[in-house]
Amino acid sequence: MRTSQKFPHLSQPILGCVAVLFLLSADSAPAPGPRGSSPPPAESSSAQPAPSARGSYIVQGNELPRVVKAVEAVGGEITHRLGVIRAVGARLTPGQRAALERSPAVRRIWDDRPVHSMSDEDSDSDSDSDSDGDSDSDGDSDSDGDSDDGSGNDGSSDDGDPAGCAVTGAPAAEFGNKHFKWEITNASPHDLSIDAIALEWPAGNGDLKSLKNGSKKIYDQQQPPAAVAIASGWKGNAGDRAIGEGQSRELKVEFKDGADPAAAYALAVVFAEGCTAALAWGDGSGDGDGYDDGGDPKAKDTFYPTQVGADLLHLEGLTGTGVTVAVIDTGLWGKGGGQNFLRKDTLGNERILVAYDARTDSLQDPKNFGDGSGHGSHVTSVLLSSRKSVGQNGFQGSYNGIAPDASLVAIKAFDGSGNGTYLDVIRGLDFVVNYKDAYGIRVLNLSFSGEVRSHYW
Repeated sequence: MRTSQKFPHLSQPILGCVAVLFLLSADSAPAPGPRGSSPPPAESSSAQPAPSARGSYIVQGNELPRVVKAVEAVGGEITHRLGVIRAVGARLTPGQRAALERSPAVRRIWDDRPVHSMSDEDSDSDSDSDSDGDSDSDGDSDSDGDSDDGSGNDGSSDDGDPAGCAVTGAPAAEFGNKHFKWEITNASPHDLSIDAIALEWPAGNGDLKSLKNGSKKIYDQQQPPAAVAIASGWKGNAGDRAIGEGQSRELKVEFKDGADPAAAYALAVVFAEGCTAALAWGDGSGDGDGYDDGGDPKAKDTFYPTQVGADLLHLEGLTGTGVTVAVIDTGLWGKGGGQNFLRKDTLGNERILVAYDARTDSLQDPKNFGDGSGHGSHVTSVLLSSRKSVGQNGFQGSYNGIAPDASLVAIKAFDGSGNGTYLDVIRGLDFVVNYKDAYGIRVLNLSFSGEVRSHYW
């Protein structure tokens, strides 16, 4: 039995991120360059003052071409072109900056400042990379072969249940002629109320006929096989779906034609107070039915999907297929061959559409992208690791990532110590906006912090 926070949208695929930006703009984007080619190189002025006298700045105007000309006219060195905010990154002497502040083409000038992908404490303890900045033996595991979530622990969550919400479930269900029963115990200091139920069952059982919480029938709308997510249409009142403090109730699931005890099932019960009880079991035949087989015997459950309810979507076959996620961070471990669970989806297909280094303004080989910090690989593993644990003692194995079949655009804007700059991060954002349509980017993850320098551009 596993617990998680309530997931109210059972019928919608969800991608959980530390910080997420949905790219809703319909602006047209330039066609992406060929795989492995570099974007246009940064421009610089031929007449340059002494580098020691220069500082790094963000120079913004109303029109990017006019800003470029203004910086070149005073002899500044352009290091970044940032169309997304109509600005350039430039190295300027104090005199050049003063001249640009008087230019009608320039609206604002800011100092470029550091940005960090993690705290100083994390940068010392959070790196799981080896000496060359890449992953160890399998590209997504630590030295003992367990699931590597990039946090330096054993791959399991320490978040626990939501405060005041705790349930336990029997390790197995009890079968009758046309039904099965599963006992759930409320270990919370208050009553719990069933808010949603996700169920998957074999087609041979026929339609789902009804659900009972103890002696109370709570659902009687017949549903065809082989999966359903129920969040409405309840029979009776909310009290009928309650489990009292310290009490146990048997959830009875009744089918029309029968209940095959040797077949594969999955059941998740979501409570309004914020926790979930889940159980799954199957025939263990390794026939690709998704139960108790096909997992990695070295993997452990991370419980990230259960914390946001994505495990319920996985039961319905919603695993992120067709969605592209962009991650701006420290890079990505790309080695590991057939066992790299970051680079490949659940079917073993390569999923990295492009790897871009915003620091050098260049495209990279995804297999050799590297991550000297481990932070980017950690964040990406939470999002979409395709590694799956093996079901044990009647429990179903689960994916380590929230959206294990999503595609990925990997962007590096930080070094091996997790340090970057405003300019490089904004150049990474500029790349995402420019190519969001070409790569189908629908989600952007930003997991970093920095000193506030201005309003939002």
